[in-house]
Amino acid sequence: MTGIIEMKILAEFVGVDGVSARREIFLVRRNVDQPHLKDFGLTLEEGKAILQRMQVEHTQFQVEQCGMRDRECVGCERLRAIHDYRTRSIHTLYGVCQVRAPRFRSCNCSAPRDAASASRLLALMA
Repeated sequence: MTGIIEMKILAEFVGVDGVSARREIFLVRRNVDQPHLKDFGLTLEEGKAILQRMQVEHTQFQVEQCGMRDRECVGCERLRAIHDYRTRSIHTLYGVCQVRAPRFRSCNCSAPRDAASASRLLALMA
């Protein structure tokens, strides 16, 4: 048996559909066989890294949730195909978050195109 303990810091996000997504934020390892006072709790660097990682995961989850809503065609309510994904930068209190945002193909239905309601995410990132 080793004297190493692991503390996993997880975040659980619940989407608009009620489905939860769990993401690992940070892993802290400590040796308890030869403990030192400096090994108890979190270091300042670990605390900063946890907050920054939490911000990145939270922001990405929000982008994914907006993307799910934007994917539905306003005219026929069918799901539009994903054209590709683009990396976007969002400036937050804990730094710049690089997120992966989807771009959607136009729907083939005959409904008039309403760009404003078709992309909540695009409006935020413009």
